[in-house]
Amino acid sequence: MQQHRFYLFFLLCIGLVGCSSTIDYRGRNKFEPRIKAFAHAIRWSQFEDAQGFIRKRNNQIPNQDLDYLEQIKVTKYEPLAEQSQIVSDQQTLEKTTIYKIDFYHKANYKIKSQQYEQLWWYDDTVGAWFLDSDLPTFR
Repeated sequence: MQQHRFYLFFLLCIGLVGCSSTIDYRGRNKFEPRIKAFAHAIRWSQFEDAQGFIRKRNNQIPNQDLDYLEQIKVTKYEPLAEQSQIVSDQQTLEKTTIYKIDFYHKANYKIKSQQYEQLWWYDDTVGAWFLDSDLPTFR
């Protein structure tokens, strides 16, 4: 009986050690929900909500014309590429994502397409991902 308890304890310890290796390091597991929420805001043309994801590292205020963006309707927002990197001099994790956006302006209803490159960075102090890019230009 003692031996069975020892084996169960041993298996539990091994299981916990194995699980700890699947825990994402420095917020990587927080990226997916963050970018999905941003994608939802863009896809449904909720640009004021989308702007809340922007926090530039140089403390520059985003220069977005929200009046113009109110006239834009997004019809498609699909991912094309994603790349991760660690910036060694800043000790931060970054991700670059590229999306294809189909949209139209309410004045002419002509569907246009553009690629939108985003630079995301992880802030260790608040434990969240932020966008270091402006919203799409939709031009």
